[in-house]
Amino acid sequence: MSAPPVVLRRSTRNAAKRESPAVDPKETAAPAPKKKRTTTTAIEKKPAAEKKAAAPKKATAPKKTAAAPAVVGATSSDGATSSVLKEGDELPEDLPEIQTHAGETTTLSALVKAAEKGIVIFAYPKASTPGCTTQACAFRDSTASFNDAGYAIYGLSGDSPSANEKFKTKQNLADITLLCDPKYELHARLNVKKEPKGTVRSIVVISKSDDKAVILKKSPASPAQSVEMAQKAIGISEAKAPEVKAD
Repeated sequence: MSAPPVVLRRSTRNAAKRESPAVDPKETAAPAPKKKRTTTTAIEKKPAAEKKAAAPKKATAPKKTAAAPAVVGATSSDGATSSVLKEGDELPEDLPEIQTHAGETTTLSALVKAAEKGIVIFAYPKASTPGCTTQACAFRDSTASFNDAGYAIYGLSGDSPSANEKFKTKQNLADITLLCDPKYELHARLNVKKEPKGTVRSIVVISKSDDKAVILKKSPASPAQSVEMAQKAIGISEAKAPEVKAD
């Protein structure tokens, strides 16, 4: 008859466990080799010189500045003065050239030199228009009084020689030379230019004084006043122009 199995009590089992303590795997296992980092965790900063250049800022357009005003007495590229003439000024030699109704080129200086005592210019906006016709015919009918005083009469406009030639012929302005200044350069110097291109109805009286030519009178004038103002400027006794009718 076999012996009955030996049954260990719980206390006996616990004692056995205490006698053979469990081995910590961390203590017995060889430490795992550290893995080499194959990738960098952060991108190394490049030196400042290697950084991508910042996009250049867009160039700002320069601020527009207002055009400088014309300067009285300024000098042009050719050395000629461009000052506006006024009463009492001496007539300069560098004034722009003009043409007569016949197409001949001349200057105010040449016209003054050819006159006995001076010249009278009536500036008119446009040939063969009503007001300009009245003005021209008034000077036509008073030419003798001016000539007797030693003054020659000239008309001035921005019209072409052909337009002024027709005007002269139609109105029988036989003793009056019409001056053409289509670029209005002489107009500007005499200050009878109406911007941008036009003529201020005016009279300009230029008188000889010793060896000089002086602006004696310069003034805007209506067709009816033109002759009277010019006569008073040079001392003609006829203070009132005759009544005229256009042909």
